[in-house]
Amino acid sequence: MSITAETAKQHANDPAVLCCRAEAGTELTPANFEDPAIFPDLVDSGLLTLDGALTIGQVLNGSKLTKTVDSLTPVTADIVDKYDEAAGGAEEAPAAEAPAEAAVAAPAAVAAPVSGGVINLHIGEGKDINIQIPAGIGGGAVAAPVAGAAAPAAAPKAAPAAAPAAAPAGAGSVEVKASVPGKVFKIEAPAGTAVKTGDAIIILEAMKMEIPVVAPQDGTVASINVAVGDAIENGDVLATMN
Repeated sequence: MSITAETAKQHANDPAVLCCRAEAGTELTPANFEDPAIFPDLVDSGLLTLDGALTIGQVLNGSKLTKTVDSLTPVTADIVDKYDEAAGGAEEAPAAEAPAEAAVAAPAAVAAPVSGGVINLHIGEGKDINIQIPAGIGGGAVAAPVAGAAAPAAAPKAAPAAAPAAAPAGAGSVEVKASVPGKVFKIEAPAGTAVKTGDAIIILEAMKMEIPVVAPQDGTVASINVAVGDAIENGDVLATMN
């Protein structure tokens, strides 16, 4: 199918292929050329090879065939008497195909809050599309709300207060107490020792001094509640008497 002069002008940089058989000496005009729009199909089917083909613009300058050729023959330098070295015809086509328009970015989809177990998805940008997706589809996009903040770990219970030390076996009825804080330096009257009022039972060390703890009355030491080296406080029961 031949092309018009206007089509030849639009396709000046496309390969020149004869649409019909032409005799040697034929001056090439748009009527001699096949429509470039069908070239891809012809190439794919193996009916056409474009290797070495001159462009339509290069041979629309009074070029004549130097030999008789059949239809769908590419116009190459060896079958014409002349051709323009510079590509292009009456209107020079751009050096490269203009890049395709940048793809319009898809409108951003805005997810509305979940309502009643459904995600409301709105697509704007003139599309005005609303989509409802059941919550949980797509890998659990919406996490179920936590029922409540985790309860704080229970504070550890305080260890029960130590029960008061049981009175030593054989403790007496009269308590002998420390009058100052310090450290037990010496036991003067072990349990079973008979003492009189004022006799030293235990010697304490306090403020770098030796302070005796004495029997408050005559009697017998029933128990000693401390050992040498023990730290004691004022009022601690150090011994008992009978």
